[in-house]
Amino acid sequence: MWSGAVRNASFPWNDWQAAVRLYPGLNFAFIGPKRQITLPPMTIMARFVTPGTDHQELRPWWITTSALERIADASCHVGHSTAVIARDRLALSVDWNRTMQSFLVYRLTSSYGAWLGRAARQPLWVKNAASPLLSGGEYQLYVAGLQKKDLQKVGTALAFFSVPRSSSNH
Repeated sequence: MWSGAVRNASFPWNDWQAAVRLYPGLNFAFIGPKRQITLPPMTIMARFVTPGTDHQELRPWWITTSALERIADASCHVGHSTAVIARDRLALSVDWNRTMQSFLVYRLTSSYGAWLGRAARQPLWVKNAASPLLSGGEYQLYVAGLQKKDLQKVGTALAFFSVPRSSSNH
């Protein structure tokens, strides 16, 4: 349930089927339970991006800071870059986000409604039927109707890092 007025209240948040009719891709984006949540002002969200693509901050797909931390932690444990881990766990097809060389971090200045749930498996290349499937499973947010005036950039876009595997046994 909503805990007060949200900026994007015109989106059919209380009716999943109406939301799917409006945005059919939602039906394939989540696996398992999803829930409506209210993102209050001061909520920090992140998204992985391909530099040079316009208006990325207004797109509806985001992750929480805790999801970003889990991705970075997994990167340290398995010795892959955060881009590799994020692409797999968020099931971000190359067709949707080509390089994922950086990420944006923004703070909301108004309340917004969102769907929160785990990313469903998606093909690495949407346009190739034989493409391997990405794992998915990480939590993602769908925040429709974002307005630029309600987003405050937290720092600048950060370059991805790669964490080498530790040779110690710790």
